[in-house]
Amino acid sequence: RYNDLKCDANTINIIFMKYNKETTSSRRKCRKKTFNSPINNKSSFSVRLENNIREKFKGRLLLLRKNDVIRVNRGLFRGEIGKVIQLNRKNCTVLVDTVTKKKTNQSNYFVPIHISNVSLNKLFITKERVQLLK
Repeated sequence: RYNDLKCDANTINIIFMKYNKETTSSRRKCRKKTFNSPINNKSSFSVRLENNIREKFKGRLLLLRKNDVIRVNRGLFRGEIGKVIQLNRKNCTVLVDTVTKKKTNQSNYFVPIHISNVSLNKLFITKERVQLLK
């Protein structure tokens, strides 16, 4: 792979140099570290804000909480707007009150949606959250 590059050995070292020798660049090792990490170190549940909220709070991302109103952007339930019922940190998924399917015995169940496929539509405001936003 180095033969295609028309440069000397010093330039090759600069091109393929890592910033931190302690961390790995291997995709396999990075994925293993992510999935085997403890639950409290997993994704922080940062969700993209919709345009109307983005102007108000001067940011692009915000932590998702229970009772927030979100919109599903991808998948079978695209366009659904509903309230967050439960957050699953292990799988990085969210349960929304309007996103349900029927079982064969005609009972409904909530479909988990990955947090990368939703955006925050309306905030559930508490005292702690107001202090965070300031």
